[in-house]
Amino acid sequence: MPSVQAHIIRELFRIRRFITPPAGSLDVKKQRAATEALANQFKTSIDAAFSPADVDGIPAAWIRPSQVPEERAMLYFHGGSYNCGSIASHRSLVTNIA
Repeated sequence: MPSVQAHIIRELFRIRRFITPPAGSLDVKKQRAATEALANQFKTSIDAAFSPADVDGIPAAWIRPSQVPEERAMLYFHGGSYNCGSIASHRSLVTNIA
C-alpha cells in the first residue's frame, strides 16, 4: 500500500505537469533543481551519521543509522534517468531504508 508521502509526491507531480507543461526538450539543470527542491520537503527522524565519500572520482556517501551495527552495509544506486537525483535528493530515502 503506498504511503501518504507517496500519494503526496504523485499529486505534486500531477499538478506540476499541468502548471508547467513540457517545453518539448528536457532542461536538465531545471529538472535537477526541481528534484532537489522536492526532496528537501521530506526529512527523516532517524539519527544517522552522514560522511561524504569519493569512489574513484564519483561522489558517494556513507549513511550510518545509529541503530544499525557497523558491520552491515547496503549499496544503493538512485534512479533518475541520468538527468536528476543526487546524494542530497535521496539522503532521506536511503536513511529510512538503512
